[in-house]
Amino acid sequence: MSIWRYVECGAVVAVAAIIRCLYVGKADIGNDECFSLFYASRSLADILVGLSAYDNPPLWELLLHFWVMLFGVSVLSLRILSLVFSVLTVIPIWLTGERYVGRHVGLLASTMYAFSTMSIFLSHDGRIYSLLGMLAAWSLYFFLTVLDENYRGRSAWVWLAVVNVLIMYSHYMAFWVIVVEAVSLLFVPGALRRLWKHGLVHAAVLILCYIPMWAVLYARFMDSGVHGTWIAKTEGFDTLYFMFCHLTNSPVPTILFLVLSLCVLVMTVVAMVRKRFRVSNVTLLTAAWLIPLMVSFVVSFFVGMFLDRYFYFALPAYLLALSAYCRRLAGDKVRLYYYLCGVMVLLMALSCKPDDTRLRYAGWKGNVSATAQRMLELEQAEPCNIVIAPEWIDKQLVYYFDTAHTAFLTEGRVEQQVFEPYLAPRGYLYCNSVSMPERPVVHIVREQWYPVEEWTSMLENNGYVQQGVESFQQQEIITYRKPE
Repeated sequence: MSIWRYVECGAVVAVAAIIRCLYVGKADIGNDECFSLFYASRSLADILVGLSAYDNPPLWELLLHFWVMLFGVSVLSLRILSLVFSVLTVIPIWLTGERYVGRHVGLLASTMYAFSTMSIFLSHDGRIYSLLGMLAAWSLYFFLTVLDENYRGRSAWVWLAVVNVLIMYSHYMAFWVIVVEAVSLLFVPGALRRLWKHGLVHAAVLILCYIPMWAVLYARFMDSGVHGTWIAKTEGFDTLYFMFCHLTNSPVPTILFLVLSLCVLVMTVVAMVRKRFRVSNVTLLTAAWLIPLMVSFVVSFFVGMFLDRYFYFALPAYLLALSAYCRRLAGDKVRLYYYLCGVMVLLMALSCKPDDTRLRYAGWKGNVSATAQRMLELEQAEPCNIVIAPEWIDKQLVYYFDTAHTAFLTEGRVEQQVFEPYLAPRGYLYCNSVSMPERPVVHIVREQWYPVEEWTSMLENNGYVQQGVESFQQQEIITYRKPE
């Protein structure tokens, strides 16, 4: 490739970086960010033991552990790491499209990614998802490299193994990346015969490297299968539509891209009927997003799992596939191809929302700092008890109470064991506690969706009278007072 091709990539990286830096510290810290921050502040042994009971493997918290040691605890330091990974994802997307699909395919896909609102949202979230998206993009690139009939080296296999091991330690849903690659080997003509030895070594490396997590993985999947998850089961096809809306910003580009995908699907079926179909890199890109989304969508009718951020790893493959579809539909008509590219980029750019403070993706962040400030005012106004509902929002509140963030560094393996000693002397109670308030004024601070009827009934039965309700963006404060 000429130097100017790499200048193209650098320009897209710069655009992605500028867009993501605009509002990175604007939103208040989220509950899941506090969760990661809490475990990142534990010892390495406590991280591994503590996260074995939760829904994510420990890679992000282990990485964040050392990051926090270097750069301290703050919203900005927490999110900069995600932002860097999000920006760097442009590079494997661009390389994959330009080297293994066609001219300008990588440029189009990476530019659309730069304007992806979901990608921007997750770049402002101090969680694993931006890293996972980057790893999935690199895995796709190295996988297509080893499938290339002209490739005779071993370094791509080594990098593929490294990336896929990191993926397995990132998120359980990301196993789809490895599953699709394994299945693809069976359908690419001559690939299995040519690569079976390397493939077996690759599989053995992944299995051996994941030995510490096999028991945890089995326990988590059995628990989810028997008891379900915190995610609601899918009830209709609108869930699938909104998943695509999140991947491509808004309804207009979503519908256009789905029509584009349908056209290519019809062309593929026709080619299969005429026995002219052969598996290509475009086919593999399609499999990389279609199989995880469609199979998981069906399964989600029985076990809740179809959450937008869980499938963010499919975004690079989806955008690359859409770019490849444009090239296929245009055929030899270069002007038509450039026209389609321009329309797709324009739609993504116009629908891009870099200020994500009011977006309703999974894990959206409310204005917690305003609630915390009001709680401090109520503490100082008169003696009172404050009930926290649900109990897990304690981390967000303490983050704004304790400006030095020393509470997050306190020793302790379980969250409530760390934060309750900080809050209890100030009159705070957890909603899962059976303690009766001792003070004449009680404020219930709750997420607006969280039921607190048990607490309100108990207070009213003990002579407390409701005085009022203060509403915030995501929480509300219900005040009860016992008449003298």
